[in-house]
Amino acid sequence: MKNMAEYGSETNRLENAGDKSYRRILAKLVSGKYEALEVLKLKDIVDSLEKAIDAFEKVANIVEQIHVKES
Repeated sequence: MKNMAEYGSETNRLENAGDKSYRRILAKLVSGKYEALEVLKLKDIVDSLEKAIDAFEKVANIVEQIHVKES
């Protein structure tokens, strides 16, 4: 990345793409193609991945704040 603004923009773009994928996957899970137990297992995994994506965004925001304070 050339600068922190690009870093922040890219992080935000990736988090938005992750959110979109999360919603799409949830829609597929409740479409009726999967059995209830399988839906529960897969939803737990998908929820964990969504939390990880959100955590990466939080880290990126903290890095950006540190950069601003140190500039």
